Amino acid sequence: MKKTLAIGGALLLLSSFAFGMVGCEEKKPQTTGARVPKELREGYEEKFDGFVSRVHWIENRENGKRIYGRLFLPDGFDEKKGYSTLIMSHGYNASGEGGNNSLIQNVMAKGMIAYTYDFCGGARLSKSEGKTTEMTFKTEISDLESVFYSLRAEAYTKDDKMALFGQSFGGLVTSLTAAYHKDDIAAVILQAPAIAYDVYSLYESKDDRLSPDGRAGDRLCFGLQNGHFPARKQAV
Repeated sequence: MKKTLAIGGALLLLSSFAFGMVGCEEKKPQTTGARVPKELREGYEEKFDGFVSRVHWIENRENGKRIYGRLFLPDGFDEKKGYSTLIMSHGYNASGEGGNNSLIQNVMAKGMIAYTYDFCGGARLSKSEGKTTEMTFKTEISDLESVFYSLRAEAYTKDDKMALFGQSFGGLVTSLTAAYHKDDIAAVILQAPAIAYDVYSLYESKDDRLSPDGRAGDRLCFGLQNGHFPARKQAV
């Protein structure tokens, strides 16, 4: 009898644990309400010198995951006026930049708007939904595409003045996204993009890849313009 009760209790405990895990897995992050920390609430604003930061969540169009981001808006911002817009993508295991970032401050000084965000699963402390074990460069491209087209549909952005910035792994994601949507993106800015290893692997020898004739840049640009990287060769 005791053995039966023990087995039954164990099964009940396991089923409760499994149900709890499923519940946690399917739960969407809250973006409104008194229980949500103010820095995560949709529309929460933080004031800086000459501009404000506004929390703005966006849903990934392919998988439904919620993307945490912040709009940076210059003083005098008018919802009905179209602004040039810069979308900023962070590097691996990092997060969206804050108001102290010098690039954001320069963008604000130009009267533009900027948007920073956390890739889904892009970092251990990401505020967006998603696990780091589920993140790939393809999921991050999907996140960036969702951000781009969501902001592009807003009245306060200009269709022909949407630009992308990417740093490190975010630079790789930005490069590929720009190649796939080159007719929709006005400009691309890359900071230490994670694509150097592909450039080196284009060459068959160490001497070839170190040649100062500029072929690395030419071949890389050719690959991006055609929406993909050139075929890789084994470097020795």
